[in-house]
Amino acid sequence: MKDLAFAHVQAALIPEAGNRRFIISAGQISSQEISDILRSNFPELADRIPKGKPGTSSLPEKAYSADSTPAVEILGVRFHITEETLVTLAKELLEIERSSLDA
Repeated sequence: MKDLAFAHVQAALIPEAGNRRFIISAGQISSQEISDILRSNFPELADRIPKGKPGTSSLPEKAYSADSTPAVEILGVRFHITEETLVTLAKELLEIERSSLDA
């Protein structure tokens, strides 16, 4: 989300971005890969995160592709590490859950 927010701001500020469309994608990731990352970072939540078949991917190697080169070159987007993004998101969602339980 930080990468997308950054790209939006840059697109508004950089004249060369005018009247252009940008794909903001750091690449493909499968549900299994997401589960593996979350299970390794939140072992206490193992009963809430699907196990699936750890270490595998349900996506074919090139299930889809997207060229974010213009976003990198024109907007200056530098993608965050996928694991970092998922862990941050999970922590934020857990905090929302905790605060809603406290209410």
